[in-house]
Amino acid sequence: MSDVLMVGCDLHDRTMMLKSCVGRDGAVRTRTVPNDRGSRRILMELLKSEAVAAGTEKIVFAYEASGQGFGLYDQLREGGIECHVLAPTKMAKTPGERKRKTDDRDAEKILDLVRASVLAGTSLPTVWVPGWQTRDDREVVRQRVTVADKRCKLKSQVQSLLKRCDLREPVEVKASWEIGHEFAQPAMKSLSELRSEEVATPADQSPRLTTIIRLPSGVQQPPPLWRA
Repeated sequence: MSDVLMVGCDLHDRTMMLKSCVGRDGAVRTRTVPNDRGSRRILMELLKSEAVAAGTEKIVFAYEASGQGFGLYDQLREGGIECHVLAPTKMAKTPGERKRKTDDRDAEKILDLVRASVLAGTSLPTVWVPGWQTRDDREVVRQRVTVADKRCKLKSQVQSLLKRCDLREPVEVKASWEIGHEFAQPAMKSLSELRSEEVATPADQSPRLTTIIRLPSGVQQPPPLWRA
């Protein structure tokens, strides 16, 4: 197939470096466009116009998977453009390519892969793009893991600081860790009482205990793994 507009994209936070061509011997066009929904909408219309001018309607677009998510993929697919998200770990690179890595070279490399797929029938090293439901489920799990990690670090901070102050961990505080709940009022009250006890808490340790009391304010209960 030669009647296809092929596009390789090097995607960044704010910009996209594009290289495109039509057919086996078509001239390669290079452009840089902003990476936002409005600019991508304009880009889609421009690509469609170029495809029509070249006598084709099919457009094959590809870019590397990254922390940008699948927003570009979703928008292109909604606009009727075939889009592929490539796995960087499956794209063969020579030592020289790794050393001379530039946006222009990356976009050209992706365009070469698209060309090989369209013109020679080779398979693209694509990643699986999850649906919206799966993406939402993953975000819930990520948030839960993040909060759980923060709470674990908080537990270590509180316990270490109490030891350095030569204080025992209140029963209410220990119980709150064991049952996996966020810091309840009884636990906070116990820590406050430790700070206010003149005998058990020397004056120079009061600021440290104030720090302990402030720590739990930034950690909340992990979200449930289910949604209504």
